[in-house]
Amino acid sequence: MWIAVVLAIALVIAAVLNFGTLKRLFGFDKNQSNTTSQTSTSSSNQTNTNQPNNVSTKTFSYDVPDGWILIGQKDLSSYNALNGIKSGSAPVGSFFISTVSAGSSKNIKKDTLTTLKKHQSFKLIDDKPITISQQKGEKFSYSFSDSSSAIQRQDLIVVVYKKQIYSLQFMAAEKDYDSLSTTFNTILNSFNFK
Repeated sequence: MWIAVVLAIALVIAAVLNFGTLKRLFGFDKNQSNTTSQTSTSSSNQTNTNQPNNVSTKTFSYDVPDGWILIGQKDLSSYNALNGIKSGSAPVGSFFISTVSAGSSKNIKKDTLTTLKKHQSFKLIDDKPITISQQKGEKFSYSFSDSSSAIQRQDLIVVVYKKQIYSLQFMAAEKDYDSLSTTFNTILNSFNFK
């Protein structure tokens, strides 16, 4: 079963390394749909549904910072993600949620690190236990080079909930990460499992 977990994480990582996908994701394509299936949003500005205040699904919810927008289904699919948001202006950052079946998984930390170390120029910055919405998990902070040799910084939180492994992934160019870290923490602190 861990093979499925490692493969799912590898698919997300592989998609991140695909510069064309990153360019499309961060290119703010005006023709791109910004809706996700099975997601409800609430917004104080009813005329602009691309900028919700909250995202809510059957299993989780989280707040959307001002100026952040939903990621279109096409880009979510390329990242093997269920849900995601991105900043609507510079500095550019994004947040994705993906899941795989937990099966009989025993060592999420070891398997995740094994997969992450396959990145070009991978550098583990930190890894530590974390609790999200009363669920224990592991947080990995790391940097790597993408296909254009740009240094990317990511935080990956891995949590088992209702027999699913949830991957919560925050990403930005390394040069932008510090300016977005408060926003990333705001999103993470608002995240709730249902």
